[in-house]
Amino acid sequence: MKRINILSFSARKTGNCFSLVNYIINKSLNAKAEYISISDLDIHECSSCSYECMNGECIYNDDAYSYFE
Repeated sequence: MKRINILSFSARKTGNCFSLVNYIINKSLNAKAEYISISDLDIHECSSCSYECMNGECIYNDDAYSYFE
């Protein structure tokens, strides 16, 4: 079964983007679709720390890693 992740960058949780995502999920036959709202995640902006995140873990240890898992 295919897996589809749909990201929403909208600040409104039940706005037009949410309606569009629900439509896509309902039409995703033979696929498991997951809706992820960026506004629900705790993600910090980059602190320009010489790319420590590429060599281990970011100093913030935020939700960005859990999404990629």
